[in-house]
Amino acid sequence: MNLYQKNIRSISYIELFSILLLLILLVLLSRYLYPFGYEPDFWIRAPNYIYKESLNTWNAFDLNIVDYFRSYFEIIFRNLDVYSQCNNFEGSMKEHLIGNDNINSPTSIWQKIDHYTCTQGLNQILLRTLLFIILFIPFWIIFLFLIISKKHNSNFYFENLSICVAMFFPSLIYYSGVIANEQIVLALSLFLILFRNSPISLIFLSIILLIDFGNGFFVSIFLIANFIFNQIYRFTNLKIYLFVIILSIIISYIFSVHLLFYINLYFGDFLPSFFVIFTNSIIGHHYVDGLLDKYPLFIRPIITFMSFNYFTPGNIKVIPLYLYTLVFFIILLHNSIFVHLKNLDKYEKKNFIKKIVEVNNAIAIILITVFILPAYCNAKYYIFLLPIFFSLALEVYKLDKTIIFSIFANLIVLTNLAMYRF
Repeated sequence: MNLYQKNIRSISYIELFSILLLLILLVLLSRYLYPFGYEPDFWIRAPNYIYKESLNTWNAFDLNIVDYFRSYFEIIFRNLDVYSQCNNFEGSMKEHLIGNDNINSPTSIWQKIDHYTCTQGLNQILLRTLLFIILFIPFWIIFLFLIISKKHNSNFYFENLSICVAMFFPSLIYYSGVIANEQIVLALSLFLILFRNSPISLIFLSIILLIDFGNGFFVSIFLIANFIFNQIYRFTNLKIYLFVIILSIIISYIFSVHLLFYINLYFGDFLPSFFVIFTNSIIGHHYVDGLLDKYPLFIRPIITFMSFNYFTPGNIKVIPLYLYTLVFFIILLHNSIFVHLKNLDKYEKKNFIKKIVEVNNAIAIILITVFILPAYCNAKYYIFLLPIFFSLALEVYKLDKTIIFSIFANLIVLTNLAMYRF
């Protein structure tokens, strides 16, 4: 019996469609209560995604891949609304979300959402939900085929299941519905995670880089760093592996963005020219825009953790959710190391430790990135890693309990967003 089968049972067709319908219902409710326009760089990315109107050239490598996708679903795109006045009765959306005229401050505990200006109509909610279904239904189709072919005891089934279950989590529902190129990038990144141990992942990485080099930059970092950390663990031992991980985090914390400067200074001649140019632009961007002062080192992981759950531009936050997921994650790690691990035989234990190592790699790579690059604090760059965490949860808990955890997380978010409107 495969290691993963202790908590993963076969799923019937009725159960599969019931779970999928539940997910769609959560997406519909979320789209209704999410404040319209409270998305990363909405004022630029939304018009660029829908109409290809932009004041900025975000990606010089874009080869019209998004245009190709847009042409197939033009009837959806041309009817989407991308101009929001949520909580903003005067001034621009940009100043409202990141300027000084926002009614919700970064330190506010209770938020305010104007129901009239922040709620989209039913037609917009249905269109955006339909776009979500089009982009993310392939994972559920794969799920169905694996059930038909009775492959529910394979590792591929388990990894695809982890992605499908992760879709229930609030942050993945939020980021998978943004009106931006990142919506397509996220779907492709999830495919990359599904095939991360296969050369096929390089195909998805190439497409991601062509669509959005900024997001693809971190995806590349993850693939390279994850491979390096895995090899260190494979060819040394746990102590050396942990030492390298901790040392890498400490170095990134101490040097921050200056680390890129020293890398380019001493190793620039040996690195690809596009990497040197891109990292130099990042360094300049951080100094010119004052991002080093805007995002102090100790604050960055907190922002990432919050946005990994639900935290929008405009400072809409859900504090009970952060406590809920933090407690769950601590219990998950405790049960993984001190309970579940003890009940496995030698072969199962070896494979399960690899899963823990992969989760550890993901956390370390995220921390290293946010310490070096303040602009990468937002979890939109890392949300495709969520299935790795759910992969561990599915091995420790039953499928039903893992889904229920995410449903309660959504109830916390939706309840708070509803209360913020009164």
